[in-house]
Amino acid sequence: MTTPAGSGAGYGSVSWWGMSPALDLQAESPPVDPESQAETEHKIPELDALLLGSVDGRHVLRTLSRAALWPLRRFNFRERDALEGVFRFWSGGEKGPEVFPMSRLWDSRLRHYLGSRYDARRGVADWDLRMKLQDRGAQVIHIQEFRRWRDTGVAFELRDSSAYQVPNRTLASGRLLSHRGERVAARGYWGDIATGPFVAFGIESDDQSLLRTSNGQPVKTASEITQHNVTEIFREVAAWRGPRAIQGYLEEKPSPESDAPTLEPFTMHFLPLDSSQTLHHKTCYKGRFQLLYVSCGMVHLLSPELGACVAPGGNLVVELAR
Repeated sequence: MTTPAGSGAGYGSVSWWGMSPALDLQAESPPVDPESQAETEHKIPELDALLLGSVDGRHVLRTLSRAALWPLRRFNFRERDALEGVFRFWSGGEKGPEVFPMSRLWDSRLRHYLGSRYDARRGVADWDLRMKLQDRGAQVIHIQEFRRWRDTGVAFELRDSSAYQVPNRTLASGRLLSHRGERVAARGYWGDIATGPFVAFGIESDDQSLLRTSNGQPVKTASEITQHNVTEIFREVAAWRGPRAIQGYLEEKPSPESDAPTLEPFTMHFLPLDSSQTLHHKTCYKGRFQLLYVSCGMVHLLSPELGACVAPGGNLVVELAR
């Protein structure tokens, strides 16, 4: 699938958000033969999907909100220890603003990306938005919200701008850098500064009124569409119902006799980072996945060995960076 996304140095070496709209993985998968899985628990056909490089949770959230049963897990002890350290950092275990000075790190990343164009960064942002995003189908991304994100790293302002003073530590990542001939560990921001997180939930919607235009201009911004879409997903998950069919959805009271399906248990198995190269050695994964999703940053991992893990007739979805 081709998506309006950035590429090159601006894309970054660390991915924090997707470069394509959220997918319902069930809709992308081949039909499951109920007879072939008649003995599964609850007698519900299971969907096995392998996601490579799906760094945010958008596909899982979209699929869950549309009702499904599928699995995903498995870490070794070293990776569990690393995760524990990450969660400690996120929760503020290391105090002080200098632990993760996001404003300085963002500006440094921007200077490195733009080089001699840094002083003309506003014009570069306008050009990138027009030529790399709006001309490729993302017209709803407004110039003001894109400029704000490109300048400060803040994409979605749901409150007054003065409320956003605490760095988002979940965007921190580590790298080994060369310093005076030695390799030293450093924490910083090495993610996308070209496209932004607007594409995942901000350029499509089931509610077509959000995509309406007036005098050739969208009436809603990508931020407003994102807020609506994410809120709807959580409402659907909480109520375990499909997309609202009438305007009074929020006021509806589900009747006790409702035939709406109840939430079935589901499990997510997080696999080790190098699992794409070893999955085919385990018999439990051979021919297992009805759907294989590969992000644009993980396309190089596609191989015949990985293909052996896909079920006969399974589907492959590849996110493209341009």
